Amino acid sequence: MPDVANAFLVQALIGVTLPVGAVVARYWRGPWPVIGMMTAFGAGALISGVAVDLVAEALEHGTFVVLGAGAVVGGLAFTVLNMVVNARGGFLRKASTTITYLKARQLRRRWNKLRGLDRVAWFHDLPQDELDVIAGLLVEAEYDRGAHVHRAGDRSEHLTIVASGRVELLSPSGARETIAADAFGAGAFLTGAPHSTTAVPLEHVKVFRLPRTSLFDRIEYLPELRRRLQDALAAPETAAYLRGRHGLADDAVETWLDAIRTGGLGRRAVDAGGPTVDRLAELLSRQAWTEGIADDDLDALAERLYLVSYADGEVLYQRGDRGDRQFIVETGEVLVVPPADPHMARRVGPGGAFGGLAFATGVTRMGTAIAAGPAQVWVMRRHDLDLLLEQRPALRQAWARHVTSDATLDYLRSAHGFEEQRAAEVVDVAHRATLAGRTAPEISLAAAATHGAAIAIWLGILLDGIPESFVVGSSISQGIPVALVAGMVLSNFPEALASSRGMADQGMAWRTIYAMWGSLVLVTALVSAIGEVTFAGAGEDALAFVEGIAGGAIITVATETMFPEAFERSGALTGLAALAGFLVAAWLGVVLG
Repeated sequence: MPDVANAFLVQALIGVTLPVGAVVARYWRGPWPVIGMMTAFGAGALISGVAVDLVAEALEHGTFVVLGAGAVVGGLAFTVLNMVVNARGGFLRKASTTITYLKARQLRRRWNKLRGLDRVAWFHDLPQDELDVIAGLLVEAEYDRGAHVHRAGDRSEHLTIVASGRVELLSPSGARETIAADAFGAGAFLTGAPHSTTAVPLEHVKVFRLPRTSLFDRIEYLPELRRRLQDALAAPETAAYLRGRHGLADDAVETWLDAIRTGGLGRRAVDAGGPTVDRLAELLSRQAWTEGIADDDLDALAERLYLVSYADGEVLYQRGDRGDRQFIVETGEVLVVPPADPHMARRVGPGGAFGGLAFATGVTRMGTAIAAGPAQVWVMRRHDLDLLLEQRPALRQAWARHVTSDATLDYLRSAHGFEEQRAAEVVDVAHRATLAGRTAPEISLAAAATHGAAIAIWLGILLDGIPESFVVGSSISQGIPVALVAGMVLSNFPEALASSRGMADQGMAWRTIYAMWGSLVLVTALVSAIGEVTFAGAGEDALAFVEGIAGGAIITVATETMFPEAFERSGALTGLAALAGFLVAAWLGVVLG
Protein backbone atom coordinates (compact mmCIF):
# COMPACT_ATOMS: atom_id res chain seq x y z
CA MET A 1 0.00 0.00 0.00
CA PRO A 2 1.41 3.44 -0.88
CA ASP A 3 2.77 5.42 2.07
CA VAL A 4 0.18 8.20 1.60
CA ALA A 5 -2.63 5.66 2.01
CA ASN A 6 -0.87 4.22 5.05
CA ALA A 7 -0.60 7.68 6.58
CA PHE A 8 -4.31 8.34 6.00
CA LEU A 9 -5.40 4.93 7.32
CA VAL A 10 -3.18 4.93 10.42
CA GLN A 11 -4.33 8.40 11.45
CA ALA A 12 -7.97 7.53 10.74
CA LEU A 13 -7.70 4.49 13.00
CA ILE A 14 -6.11 6.66 15.70
CA GLY A 15 -8.82 9.29 15.28
CA VAL A 16 -11.68 6.81 15.67
CA THR A 17 -10.97 6.84 19.40
CA LEU A 18 -12.35 10.41 19.49
CA PRO A 19 -15.99 9.66 18.51
CA VAL A 20 -15.78 6.46 20.55
CA GLY A 21 -14.89 8.58 23.58
CA ALA A 22 -17.87 10.85 22.82
CA VAL A 23 -20.27 7.88 22.64
CA VAL A 24 -18.98 6.53 25.94
CA ALA A 25 -19.38 9.99 27.50
CA ARG A 26 -23.07 10.02 26.63
CA TYR A 27 -23.86 6.69 28.27
CA TRP A 28 -21.27 6.45 31.06
CA ARG A 29 -21.27 9.04 33.82
CA GLY A 30 -18.02 7.94 35.40
CA PRO A 31 -16.56 9.84 38.37
CA TRP A 32 -14.45 12.83 37.42
CA PRO A 33 -11.41 11.70 39.45
CA VAL A 34 -11.24 8.53 37.33
CA ILE A 35 -11.54 10.57 34.13
CA GLY A 36 -8.82 12.89 35.44
CA MET A 37 -6.47 9.94 35.98
CA MET A 38 -7.23 8.67 32.48
CA THR A 39 -6.39 12.11 31.10
CA ALA A 40 -3.09 12.22 33.01
CA PHE A 41 -2.26 8.69 31.82
CA GLY A 42 -2.88 9.78 28.21
CA ALA A 43 -0.82 12.97 28.61
CA GLY A 44 2.11 10.99 30.00
CA ALA A 45 1.86 8.53 27.11
CA LEU A 46 1.81 11.39 24.61
CA ILE A 47 4.98 12.96 26.01
CA SER A 48 6.60 9.53 26.06
CA GLY A 49 5.85 9.18 22.35
CA VAL A 50 7.59 12.50 21.66
CA ALA A 51 10.60 11.47 23.76
CA VAL A 52 10.98 7.99 22.26
CA ASP A 53 10.10 8.57 18.61
CA LEU A 54 11.27 12.16 18.09
CA VAL A 55 13.86 13.25 20.65
CA ALA A 56 15.69 9.92 20.96
CA GLU A 57 15.80 9.54 17.19
CA ALA A 58 17.11 13.08 16.74
CA LEU A 59 19.88 12.40 19.26
CA GLU A 60 20.79 9.22 17.44
CA HIS A 61 21.01 10.96 14.03
CA GLY A 62 22.67 14.12 15.29
CA THR A 63 19.76 16.40 14.40
CA PHE A 64 18.76 17.40 17.95
CA VAL A 65 19.63 21.09 17.52
CA VAL A 66 17.43 21.32 14.44
CA LEU A 67 14.64 19.44 16.21
CA GLY A 68 14.98 21.73 19.24
CA ALA A 69 14.68 24.83 17.05
CA GLY A 70 11.55 23.40 15.47
CA ALA A 71 10.14 22.57 18.91
CA VAL A 72 10.50 26.21 20.01
CA VAL A 73 8.71 27.35 16.84
CA GLY A 74 5.95 24.77 17.35
CA GLY A 75 5.42 25.69 20.99
CA LEU A 76 5.21 29.40 20.24
CA ALA A 77 2.91 28.86 17.26
CA PHE A 78 0.52 26.71 19.29
CA THR A 79 0.46 29.20 22.15
CA VAL A 80 -0.41 32.13 19.85
CA LEU A 81 -3.04 30.21 17.88
CA ASN A 82 -4.50 28.83 21.09
CA MET A 83 -4.95 32.36 22.46
CA VAL A 84 -6.71 33.44 19.25
CA VAL A 85 -9.07 30.47 19.26
CA ASN A 86 -9.78 30.77 23.00
CA ALA A 87 -10.69 34.45 22.65
CA ARG A 88 -13.45 33.44 20.22
CA GLY A 89 -15.01 30.80 22.46
CA GLY A 90 -12.70 27.85 21.81
CA PHE A 91 -11.66 27.73 25.48
CA LEU A 92 -14.96 25.96 26.17
CA ARG A 93 -13.61 22.76 24.58
CA LYS A 94 -12.01 21.56 27.83
CA ALA A 95 -12.24 22.23 31.54
CA SER A 96 -8.53 23.11 31.64
CA THR A 97 -8.69 25.67 28.84
CA THR A 98 -11.80 27.17 30.45
CA ILE A 99 -10.08 27.46 33.84
CA THR A 100 -6.88 28.93 32.36
CA TYR A 101 -8.78 31.40 30.20
CA LEU A 102 -10.97 32.56 33.06
CA LYS A 103 -8.07 33.04 35.44
CA ALA A 104 -6.31 35.27 32.92
CA ARG A 105 -9.57 37.08 32.28
CA GLN A 106 -10.08 37.64 35.99
CA LEU A 107 -6.65 39.25 36.31
CA ARG A 108 -7.44 41.63 33.46
CA ARG A 109 -10.82 42.42 34.97
CA ARG A 110 -9.33 43.13 38.37
CA TRP A 111 -6.99 45.68 36.80
CA ASN A 112 -9.90 47.22 34.88
CA LYS A 113 -12.00 47.36 38.04
CA LEU A 114 -9.32 49.19 39.99
CA ARG A 115 -8.87 51.61 37.10
CA GLY A 116 -12.63 52.16 36.99
CA LEU A 117 -12.85 52.85 40.72
CA ASP A 118 -10.21 55.55 40.40
CA ARG A 119 -12.67 57.57 38.29
CA VAL A 120 -15.01 57.99 41.28
CA ALA A 121 -14.00 60.70 43.75
CA TRP A 122 -15.08 58.59 46.75
CA PHE A 123 -12.58 55.87 45.85
CA HIS A 124 -9.65 57.96 44.62
CA ASP A 125 -6.46 57.19 46.60
CA LEU A 126 -8.24 54.88 49.03
CA PRO A 127 -5.99 52.49 50.99
CA GLN A 128 -5.21 49.43 48.86
CA ASP A 129 -6.87 46.99 51.26
CA GLU A 130 -10.16 48.91 51.00
CA LEU A 131 -9.86 49.13 47.21
CA ASP A 132 -9.36 45.37 47.05
CA VAL A 133 -12.58 44.79 49.01
CA ILE A 134 -14.57 47.15 46.78
CA ALA A 135 -13.09 45.73 43.58
CA GLY A 136 -14.16 42.28 44.72
CA LEU A 137 -17.76 43.49 44.94
CA LEU A 138 -17.91 44.92 41.43
CA VAL A 139 -20.03 42.99 38.94
CA GLU A 140 -19.43 43.33 35.20
CA ALA A 141 -22.43 43.74 32.90
CA GLU A 142 -23.02 44.54 29.23
CA TYR A 143 -25.92 46.34 27.58
CA ASP A 144 -26.84 46.71 23.93
CA ARG A 145 -27.88 49.99 22.41
CA GLY A 146 -31.42 50.93 23.41
CA ALA A 147 -31.55 48.71 26.50
CA HIS A 148 -32.11 50.23 29.93
CA VAL A 149 -29.44 50.19 32.62
CA HIS A 150 -32.10 51.59 34.91
CA ARG A 151 -35.31 53.58 34.59
CA ALA A 152 -36.58 56.61 36.44
CA GLY A 153 -38.28 55.41 39.62
CA ASP A 154 -36.22 52.22 39.90
CA ARG A 155 -34.88 51.38 43.31
CA SER A 156 -31.23 52.44 43.64
CA GLU A 157 -29.25 49.23 43.95
CA HIS A 158 -25.98 49.93 42.19
CA LEU A 159 -23.41 52.58 41.50
CA THR A 160 -22.62 52.14 37.82
CA ILE A 161 -19.16 52.78 36.33
CA VAL A 162 -18.87 52.89 32.53
CA ALA A 163 -15.92 50.76 31.36
CA SER A 164 -16.48 51.31 27.63
CA GLY A 165 -19.12 52.96 25.48
CA ARG A 166 -21.51 55.83 26.18
CA VAL A 167 -24.69 55.99 28.26
CA GLU A 168 -27.32 58.72 28.01
CA LEU A 169 -29.20 59.84 31.12
CA LEU A 170 -32.74 61.06 30.41
CA SER A 171 -34.71 62.97 33.04
CA PRO A 172 -38.52 63.25 33.04
CA SER A 173 -38.11 66.95 32.19
CA GLY A 174 -36.37 66.00 28.93
CA ALA A 175 -32.83 66.92 29.99
CA ARG A 176 -30.08 64.70 28.56
CA GLU A 177 -26.58 63.96 29.76
CA THR A 178 -24.04 61.66 28.12
CA ILE A 179 -21.75 59.58 30.35
CA ALA A 180 -18.54 57.96 29.06
CA ALA A 181 -15.67 56.56 31.14
CA ASP A 182 -17.35 57.82 34.30
CA ALA A 183 -19.82 56.79 37.00
CA PHE A 184 -23.51 57.62 37.39
CA GLY A 185 -26.26 57.02 39.91
CA ALA A 186 -24.09 58.32 42.79
CA GLY A 187 -26.81 60.50 44.36
CA ALA A 188 -29.37 57.69 44.46
CA PHE A 189 -26.68 55.26 45.64
CA LEU A 190 -25.68 57.47 48.56
CA THR A 191 -29.13 58.54 49.71
CA GLY A 192 -31.18 55.45 48.87
CA ALA A 193 -33.55 57.56 46.79
CA PRO A 194 -35.01 56.03 43.62
CA HIS A 195 -33.31 56.87 40.35
CA SER A 196 -34.45 60.19 38.96
CA THR A 197 -33.22 59.46 35.42
CA THR A 198 -33.44 56.69 32.83
CA ALA A 199 -30.04 55.38 31.68
CA VAL A 200 -29.97 54.21 28.04
CA PRO A 201 -26.80 53.01 26.22
CA LEU A 202 -26.04 54.90 23.01
CA GLU A 203 -23.97 51.91 21.83
CA HIS A 204 -22.87 48.57 23.19
CA VAL A 205 -21.49 49.34 26.64
CA LYS A 206 -19.64 47.48 29.36
CA VAL A 207 -20.12 48.63 32.91
CA PHE A 208 -19.09 47.71 36.43
CA ARG A 209 -21.89 47.75 39.01
CA LEU A 210 -21.18 48.20 42.71
CA PRO A 211 -24.08 46.64 44.67
CA ARG A 212 -25.33 49.03 47.31
CA THR A 213 -26.31 46.36 49.85
CA SER A 214 -23.01 44.49 49.54
CA LEU A 215 -20.96 47.64 50.07
CA PHE A 216 -22.90 48.96 53.04
CA ASP A 217 -22.91 45.52 54.68
CA ARG A 218 -19.10 45.86 54.79
CA ILE A 219 -18.85 49.59 55.47
CA GLU A 220 -17.67 49.10 59.09
CA TYR A 221 -14.56 47.40 57.72
CA LEU A 222 -13.86 50.28 55.33
CA PRO A 223 -13.13 53.17 57.72
CA GLU A 224 -11.72 55.63 55.20
CA LEU A 225 -14.54 55.09 52.72
CA ARG A 226 -17.10 55.36 55.54
CA ARG A 227 -15.64 58.74 56.52
CA ARG A 228 -15.78 59.97 52.92
CA LEU A 229 -19.39 58.86 52.44
CA GLN A 230 -20.45 60.50 55.69
CA ASP A 231 -18.81 63.73 54.51
CA ALA A 232 -20.59 63.39 51.16
CA LEU A 233 -23.93 62.88 52.90
CA ALA A 234 -23.40 66.10 54.89
CA ALA A 235 -22.28 68.09 51.83
CA PRO A 236 -24.64 70.77 50.41
CA GLU A 237 -24.63 68.94 47.05
CA THR A 238 -26.53 66.02 48.57
CA ALA A 239 -29.32 68.23 49.93
CA ALA A 240 -29.44 70.03 46.57
CA TYR A 241 -29.78 66.65 44.83
CA LEU A 242 -32.79 65.69 46.97
CA ARG A 243 -34.41 69.09 46.43
CA GLY A 244 -33.70 69.41 42.71
CA ARG A 245 -34.06 65.79 41.51
CA HIS A 246 -36.77 64.59 43.86
CA GLY A 247 -38.63 67.83 44.68
CA LEU A 248 -38.27 67.53 48.45
CA ALA A 249 -38.83 70.59 50.61
CA ASP A 250 -36.09 71.68 53.02
CA ASP A 251 -37.74 70.08 56.06
CA ALA A 252 -38.29 66.85 54.11
CA VAL A 253 -34.62 66.83 53.06
CA GLU A 254 -33.51 67.15 56.68
CA THR A 255 -35.91 64.41 57.76
CA TRP A 256 -34.56 62.15 55.01
CA LEU A 257 -30.91 62.77 55.85
CA ASP A 258 -31.52 62.44 59.59
CA ALA A 259 -33.11 59.04 59.01
CA ILE A 260 -29.95 57.90 57.24
CA ARG A 261 -27.61 59.39 59.84
CA THR A 262 -29.43 57.78 62.74
CA GLY A 263 -30.13 54.50 60.96
CA GLY A 264 -26.65 54.22 59.51
CA LEU A 265 -25.16 54.47 56.03
CA GLY A 266 -27.02 52.35 53.54
CA ARG A 267 -30.45 52.82 55.09
CA ARG A 268 -33.26 53.69 52.69
CA ALA A 269 -35.21 56.56 54.19
CA VAL A 270 -37.74 56.08 51.37
CA ASP A 271 -38.58 52.58 52.58
CA ALA A 272 -40.30 53.76 55.72
CA GLY A 273 -44.07 53.20 55.69
CA GLY A 274 -46.08 52.05 52.69
CA PRO A 275 -48.01 48.84 52.05
CA THR A 276 -46.96 45.77 54.01
CA VAL A 277 -45.44 42.61 52.61
CA ASP A 278 -48.73 40.85 53.37
CA ARG A 279 -50.57 43.31 51.12
CA LEU A 280 -48.13 42.72 48.27
CA ALA A 281 -48.22 38.96 48.75
CA GLU A 282 -52.01 39.13 48.49
CA LEU A 283 -51.71 40.99 45.18
CA LEU A 284 -49.24 38.40 43.87
CA SER A 285 -51.48 35.50 44.90
CA ARG A 286 -54.10 36.69 42.38
CA GLN A 287 -51.80 35.83 39.48
CA ALA A 288 -52.45 32.47 37.85
CA TRP A 289 -48.86 31.23 37.99
CA THR A 290 -48.57 31.70 41.79
CA GLU A 291 -51.43 29.31 42.56
CA GLY A 292 -50.40 26.83 45.24
CA ILE A 293 -47.20 28.66 46.19
CA ALA A 294 -46.44 28.67 49.91
CA ASP A 295 -46.84 31.91 51.89
CA ASP A 296 -43.12 32.25 52.63
CA ASP A 297 -42.30 32.06 48.92
CA LEU A 298 -44.93 34.70 48.18
CA ASP A 299 -43.51 36.91 50.93
CA ALA A 300 -40.01 36.56 49.49
CA LEU A 301 -41.36 37.52 46.07
CA ALA A 302 -43.24 40.50 47.54
CA GLU A 303 -40.07 41.81 49.15
CA ARG A 304 -38.50 42.13 45.70
CA LEU A 305 -41.16 44.50 44.35
CA TYR A 306 -40.87 48.27 44.55
CA LEU A 307 -43.37 51.07 43.97
CA VAL A 308 -43.06 53.63 41.17
CA SER A 309 -45.31 56.67 40.68
CA TYR A 310 -46.30 57.72 37.15
CA ALA A 311 -47.89 60.98 35.99
CA ASP A 312 -50.87 61.15 33.66
CA GLY A 313 -49.78 60.12 30.15
CA GLU A 314 -46.35 58.85 31.21
CA VAL A 315 -45.15 55.81 29.24
CA LEU A 316 -44.22 52.73 31.27
CA TYR A 317 -42.93 50.85 28.24
CA GLN A 318 -43.29 50.99 24.48
CA ARG A 319 -42.91 48.80 21.42
CA GLY A 320 -39.37 47.45 21.11
CA ASP A 321 -38.50 47.68 24.82
CA ARG A 322 -37.16 44.56 26.46
CA GLY A 323 -39.58 42.47 28.48
CA ASP A 324 -37.44 42.72 31.59
CA ARG A 325 -40.13 43.67 34.11
CA GLN A 326 -43.71 42.94 35.09
CA PHE A 327 -46.20 45.37 36.66
CA ILE A 328 -49.05 45.32 39.20
CA VAL A 329 -51.23 48.42 39.64
CA GLU A 330 -51.57 49.74 43.20
CA THR A 331 -53.60 52.92 42.49
CA GLY A 332 -54.92 54.54 39.36
CA GLU A 333 -55.18 52.95 35.91
CA VAL A 334 -52.82 51.98 33.10
CA LEU A 335 -53.76 51.63 29.43
CA VAL A 336 -52.11 48.67 27.65
CA VAL A 337 -52.32 49.44 23.92
CA PRO A 338 -51.85 46.60 21.40
CA PRO A 339 -49.95 47.47 18.19
CA ALA A 340 -52.59 46.21 15.76
CA ASP A 341 -55.58 48.18 17.02
CA PRO A 342 -55.11 51.08 19.49
CA HIS A 343 -58.89 51.18 19.96
CA MET A 344 -58.67 47.80 21.69
CA ALA A 345 -56.61 49.21 24.59
CA ARG A 346 -57.07 47.37 27.88
CA ARG A 347 -57.53 49.28 31.12
CA VAL A 348 -55.72 47.77 34.09
CA GLY A 349 -56.90 48.97 37.50
CA PRO A 350 -55.79 48.38 41.11
CA GLY A 351 -54.64 44.83 41.69
CA GLY A 352 -54.34 44.12 37.96
CA ALA A 353 -51.10 42.84 36.40
CA PHE A 354 -49.71 43.43 32.92
CA GLY A 355 -46.53 42.91 30.90
CA GLY A 356 -46.17 39.36 32.19
CA LEU A 357 -45.99 37.36 28.97
CA ALA A 358 -43.09 39.31 27.46
CA PHE A 359 -41.53 39.17 30.92
CA ALA A 360 -41.82 35.36 30.97
CA THR A 361 -40.14 34.83 27.60
CA GLY A 362 -37.73 37.76 27.44
CA VAL A 363 -38.99 38.93 24.05
CA THR A 364 -39.34 42.61 23.19
CA ARG A 365 -42.59 44.46 23.82
CA MET A 366 -45.10 44.67 21.00
CA GLY A 367 -47.51 47.09 22.67
CA THR A 368 -47.35 50.23 24.79
CA ALA A 369 -48.36 50.89 28.40
CA ILE A 370 -49.44 54.44 29.39
CA ALA A 371 -50.60 55.82 32.73
CA ALA A 372 -54.25 56.93 32.43
CA GLY A 373 -53.99 59.58 35.11
CA PRO A 374 -51.72 59.52 38.16
CA ALA A 375 -50.87 55.92 39.00
CA GLN A 376 -48.73 53.93 41.37
CA VAL A 377 -47.42 50.64 40.04
CA TRP A 378 -45.48 47.82 41.65
CA VAL A 379 -42.54 46.65 39.55
CA MET A 380 -40.88 43.24 39.47
CA ARG A 381 -37.59 43.07 37.55
CA ARG A 382 -36.28 39.94 35.86
CA HIS A 383 -32.98 40.24 37.71
CA ASP A 384 -34.77 40.14 41.06
CA LEU A 385 -36.90 37.19 40.03
CA ASP A 386 -33.83 35.27 38.80
CA LEU A 387 -32.19 35.59 42.20
CA LEU A 388 -35.28 34.10 43.85
CA LEU A 389 -35.54 31.29 41.31
CA GLU A 390 -32.01 30.26 42.29
CA GLN A 391 -32.92 30.07 45.97
CA ARG A 392 -36.49 28.75 45.97
CA PRO A 393 -37.26 25.49 44.09
CA ALA A 394 -41.03 25.83 44.46
CA LEU A 395 -40.99 29.25 42.80
CA ARG A 396 -38.70 27.92 40.08
CA GLN A 397 -41.05 25.04 39.25
CA ALA A 398 -44.12 27.30 39.26
CA TRP A 399 -42.41 29.81 36.97
CA ALA A 400 -41.27 27.01 34.64
CA ARG A 401 -44.91 25.86 34.30
CA HIS A 402 -45.96 29.44 33.56
CA VAL A 403 -43.28 29.84 30.89
CA THR A 404 -44.45 26.71 29.06
CA SER A 405 -48.17 27.38 29.38
CA ASP A 406 -50.54 27.56 26.41
CA ALA A 407 -51.08 31.26 27.14
CA THR A 408 -47.38 31.95 26.61
CA LEU A 409 -47.30 30.06 23.30
CA ASP A 410 -50.50 31.81 22.13
CA TYR A 411 -48.95 35.18 23.00
CA LEU A 412 -45.83 34.48 20.92
CA ARG A 413 -47.92 33.33 17.97
CA SER A 414 -50.53 36.09 18.07
CA ALA A 415 -48.60 39.15 19.28
CA HIS A 416 -45.25 38.39 17.64
CA GLY A 417 -46.41 36.35 14.67
CA PHE A 418 -44.05 33.47 15.48
CA GLU A 419 -44.61 30.21 13.68
CA GLU A 420 -45.27 27.14 15.82
CA GLN A 421 -41.67 25.93 15.77
CA ARG A 422 -40.17 29.34 16.50
CA ALA A 423 -42.57 29.90 19.41
CA ALA A 424 -41.70 26.48 20.81
CA GLU A 425 -37.98 27.25 20.54
CA VAL A 426 -38.36 30.54 22.46
CA VAL A 427 -40.37 28.81 25.17
CA ASP A 428 -37.85 25.97 25.36
CA VAL A 429 -34.95 28.38 25.84
CA ALA A 430 -36.83 30.26 28.57
CA HIS A 431 -37.84 26.99 30.24
CA ARG A 432 -34.30 25.57 30.30
CA ALA A 433 -32.95 28.85 31.62
CA THR A 434 -35.50 28.79 34.43
CA LEU A 435 -34.72 25.22 35.46
CA ALA A 436 -30.99 25.84 35.27
CA GLY A 437 -31.22 28.88 37.52
CA ARG A 438 -29.47 32.16 36.98
CA THR A 439 -26.43 31.99 34.70
CA ALA A 440 -23.13 33.08 36.35
CA PRO A 441 -21.97 36.50 35.10
CA GLU A 442 -18.33 35.43 34.90
CA ILE A 443 -18.97 33.37 31.80
CA SER A 444 -22.19 32.29 29.92
CA LEU A 445 -21.41 28.68 29.13
CA ALA A 446 -24.62 28.34 27.18
CA ALA A 447 -22.72 30.18 24.47
CA ALA A 448 -21.15 26.82 23.71
CA ALA A 449 -24.34 25.91 21.91
CA THR A 450 -24.16 28.86 19.55
CA HIS A 451 -22.87 28.53 16.01
CA GLY A 452 -19.90 30.88 16.40
CA ALA A 453 -18.68 29.32 19.64
CA ALA A 454 -19.16 25.80 18.26
CA ILE A 455 -16.86 26.65 15.35
CA ALA A 456 -14.26 28.06 17.72
CA ILE A 457 -14.45 24.93 19.89
CA TRP A 458 -14.02 22.76 16.79
CA LEU A 459 -11.00 24.79 15.70
CA GLY A 460 -9.54 24.50 19.19
CA ILE A 461 -9.88 20.71 19.17
CA LEU A 462 -8.42 20.58 15.66
CA LEU A 463 -5.52 22.75 16.81
CA ASP A 464 -4.80 20.23 19.55
CA GLY A 465 -4.76 17.33 17.05
CA ILE A 466 -2.96 18.70 14.00
CA PRO A 467 0.64 18.37 15.30
CA GLU A 468 0.17 14.71 16.17
CA SER A 469 -1.39 13.77 12.85
CA PHE A 470 1.16 15.74 10.86
CA VAL A 471 4.13 13.99 12.46
CA VAL A 472 2.52 10.58 11.84
CA GLY A 473 2.27 11.37 8.14
CA SER A 474 5.72 12.92 7.78
CA SER A 475 7.49 9.94 9.38
CA ILE A 476 5.34 7.08 8.04
CA SER A 477 7.81 6.27 5.26
CA GLN A 478 10.41 5.41 7.90
CA GLY A 479 8.03 3.16 9.81
CA ILE A 480 5.07 3.74 12.13
CA PRO A 481 6.16 5.73 15.23
CA VAL A 482 4.72 3.16 17.63
CA ALA A 483 5.27 5.00 20.91
CA LEU A 484 3.77 8.21 19.54
CA VAL A 485 0.80 6.38 18.05
CA ALA A 486 0.25 4.60 21.37
CA GLY A 487 0.39 7.94 23.15
CA MET A 488 -2.16 9.43 20.73
CA VAL A 489 -4.58 6.54 21.18
CA LEU A 490 -4.21 6.57 24.96
CA SER A 491 -4.72 10.37 25.12
CA ASN A 492 -7.49 10.73 22.52
CA PHE A 493 -10.05 8.60 24.31
CA PRO A 494 -10.06 10.37 27.71
CA GLU A 495 -9.74 13.74 25.97
CA ALA A 496 -12.89 13.12 23.93
CA LEU A 497 -14.63 11.59 26.94
CA ALA A 498 -14.01 14.57 29.22
CA SER A 499 -14.55 17.25 26.56
CA SER A 500 -17.77 15.71 25.25
CA ARG A 501 -19.26 15.40 28.70
CA GLY A 502 -18.30 18.99 29.53
CA MET A 503 -19.74 20.41 26.30
CA ALA A 504 -22.97 18.43 26.74
CA ASP A 505 -23.29 19.71 30.32
CA GLN A 506 -23.10 23.27 28.95
CA GLY A 507 -26.02 22.70 26.57
CA MET A 508 -24.41 21.55 23.32
CA ALA A 509 -26.46 18.96 21.41
CA TRP A 510 -24.99 15.46 21.20
CA ARG A 511 -25.43 15.43 17.42
CA THR A 512 -23.19 18.51 17.25
CA ILE A 513 -20.59 16.85 19.48
CA TYR A 514 -20.59 13.69 17.36
CA ALA A 515 -20.27 15.75 14.19
CA MET A 516 -17.27 17.58 15.67
CA TRP A 517 -15.35 14.44 16.54
CA GLY A 518 -16.35 12.60 13.37
CA SER A 519 -15.20 15.44 11.14
CA LEU A 520 -11.90 15.60 13.04
CA VAL A 521 -11.22 11.96 12.19
CA LEU A 522 -11.41 12.84 8.50
CA VAL A 523 -9.53 16.15 8.74
CA THR A 524 -6.63 14.77 10.80
CA ALA A 525 -6.35 11.79 8.45
CA LEU A 526 -6.08 14.21 5.53
CA VAL A 527 -3.45 16.24 7.44
CA SER A 528 -1.47 13.04 7.96
CA ALA A 529 -1.65 12.24 4.24
CA ILE A 530 -0.53 15.79 3.40
CA GLY A 531 2.39 15.39 5.78
CA GLU A 532 3.50 12.25 3.98
CA VAL A 533 3.20 13.80 0.52
CA THR A 534 4.99 16.99 1.57
CA PHE A 535 7.96 15.35 3.30
CA ALA A 536 8.38 12.07 1.46
CA GLY A 537 12.08 11.85 0.63
CA ALA A 538 12.96 14.98 2.64
CA GLY A 539 16.43 15.22 4.19
CA GLU A 540 17.06 14.44 7.85
CA ASP A 541 17.39 18.08 8.86
CA ALA A 542 14.14 19.14 7.17
CA LEU A 543 12.30 16.19 8.69
CA ALA A 544 13.77 16.85 12.13
CA PHE A 545 12.71 20.51 12.00
CA VAL A 546 9.13 19.60 11.04
CA GLU A 547 8.97 16.88 13.67
CA GLY A 548 10.35 19.38 16.17
CA ILE A 549 7.53 21.81 15.36
CA ALA A 550 5.00 19.05 15.92
CA GLY A 551 6.73 17.80 19.06
CA GLY A 552 6.91 21.28 20.58
CA ALA A 553 3.23 21.80 19.91
CA ILE A 554 2.34 18.36 21.36
CA ILE A 555 4.22 19.02 24.60
CA THR A 556 2.64 22.48 24.85
CA VAL A 557 -0.82 20.95 24.31
CA ALA A 558 -0.24 18.34 27.00
CA THR A 559 1.12 20.74 29.62
CA GLU A 560 -1.30 23.58 28.94
CA THR A 561 -4.54 21.65 28.43
CA MET A 562 -4.24 18.05 29.63
CA PHE A 563 -2.22 18.12 32.86
CA PRO A 564 -4.13 21.07 34.42
CA GLU A 565 -7.44 19.35 33.66
CA ALA A 566 -6.18 16.05 35.10
CA PHE A 567 -4.87 17.69 38.28
CA GLU A 568 -8.11 19.63 38.73
CA ARG A 569 -9.97 16.31 38.86
CA SER A 570 -7.62 13.73 40.33
CA GLY A 571 -5.27 15.81 42.50
CA ALA A 572 -2.25 14.03 43.97
CA LEU A 573 -2.75 10.93 41.82
CA THR A 574 -2.10 12.90 38.63
CA GLY A 575 1.68 12.44 38.68
CA LEU A 576 1.51 8.68 39.20
CA ALA A 577 -1.08 8.29 36.42
CA ALA A 578 1.08 10.35 34.04
CA LEU A 579 4.16 8.27 34.94
CA ALA A 580 2.23 5.08 34.23
CA GLY A 581 1.19 6.42 30.83
CA PHE A 582 4.75 7.45 30.03
CA LEU A 583 6.12 3.99 30.86
CA VAL A 584 3.38 2.09 29.01
CA ALA A 585 3.89 4.09 25.79
CA ALA A 586 7.69 3.72 26.04
CA TRP A 587 7.33 -0.03 26.59
CA LEU A 588 5.04 -0.39 23.58
CA GLY A 589 7.55 1.56 21.48
CA VAL A 590 10.34 -0.84 22.45
CA VAL A 591 8.30 -4.03 22.09
CA LEU A 592 6.43 -3.19 18.88
CA GLY A 593 8.82 -0.71 17.27
